[in-house]
Amino acid sequence: MNGDLSRRAVEVLHSYSPRLDVYSIDETFVDLGGFGDRMEAHAARMRDAVRTETGIPTCVGIAPTKTLA
Repeated sequence: MNGDLSRRAVEVLHSYSPRLDVYSIDETFVDLGGFGDRMEAHAARMRDAVRTETGIPTCVGIAPTKTLA
C-alpha cells in the first residue's frame, strides 16, 4: 500500500517537473530551476495537488542543495 501511495505521489510531482530524484519511499527531490520568483507558488501547488490526489499531507523544502532542502 505505501509503495502505491508513493508511486502516485511521484506521478503527481512528475506532472509539475520532468526532473525528479526519487530518493526513498517518502522523499523526492524536484528540480524547480527556471521558475524564478514563482518557485514558492509552484511548490505550493505541487503540495496541494499531492494531497488532493493521494490524501497524503506533505511539506516542501526549497533550498539550493538537497541537503539543505
